[in-house]
Amino acid sequence: MTTWQKQEILRLRGEGVDYAGIAVRLDMPMNTVKTFCWRSQKAEPVDPFRDVPANTCPQCRKAIEQVPKQRPRRFCCDHCRRTWWNAHRELMKHRTSYIKTCEYCGKKFDHRGDLKRRYCSHPHAIAARFGGDPA
Repeated sequence: MTTWQKQEILRLRGEGVDYAGIAVRLDMPMNTVKTFCWRSQKAEPVDPFRDVPANTCPQCRKAIEQVPKQRPRRFCCDHCRRTWWNAHRELMKHRTSYIKTCEYCGKKFDHRGDLKRRYCSHPHAIAARFGGDPA
C-alpha cells in the first residue's frame, strides 16, 4: 500500500465513506482497507451532528420532544430534514460510485449504483442506439 493510498483512506474514512466505498474508489480489497483503519485508529468517521445539542433540531435549533419506545428523532419536521440534508449533501451515504467511460463520446463520468450503465446521458444512449446527432 502506497503512502498516497493510506492518506486517501484516512481522508475518505474521515468524510464518512464506508470500507466498501473506499475499496472500490481505490481499487483495493475491502479487508485491506478495514485492517488499515483498525490498525491506524485515526480514521473514525466524522459525526455530522456532533455540534448539535441532544434533542435539538440541527436546522432550526428547536427542541425536539422524543416519544418513548420509538427511535429518537434528529429533526423536528420533514421540511427541516430535507433542508439540512440538501445543504450537507457531501455527508450523505450514497451507493457505491463507479467511474465509467461513455461508449458514445468517450468521456468519463461518475455514476452511482448501476454497473450496467454505458452512456453518460440519455441523448447519447439514444444516438448510439438509433444513430444521429444527440440533441
